[in-house]
Amino acid sequence: MSENNSKYQQVIKKWTDLNWLAKVALGLFIVVAASFAPELMILMDVGGVEVAASFLILYFKPIGMWLLAKKQQLFDELSFVVAYLQTRALAKPNVLLVNTVYCCLFVAVTGFAWSGFGFFIPAMVISGA
Repeated sequence: MSENNSKYQQVIKKWTDLNWLAKVALGLFIVVAASFAPELMILMDVGGVEVAASFLILYFKPIGMWLLAKKQQLFDELSFVVAYLQTRALAKPNVLLVNTVYCCLFVAVTGFAWSGFGFFIPAMVISGA
């Protein structure tokens, strides 16, 4: 029993060590969350702010795990795109140099920049020449 009492005293000490801004922010967060999860008001009444905050963290844990999974999926897809672009023609210096010279020469002769830069470079990137 004394072990549970000491844990309770530690929690109370942590709550009293918070500054007033942190207490107000946590209180407002619990009030806003209680509008979506009314069971938090019962927990607040029975166990206090500490119990309500603990259950609020457990309540939102699946959302956090879902967000972490989406973040990992995004990073995986971005690494795939980077690896794909590194195998394309623009990643090869000799192809890039020849195509750049050709496009600049085309622009210098015709004076029409949209053709040289608008059609040749994207076509080379897509084709993988």
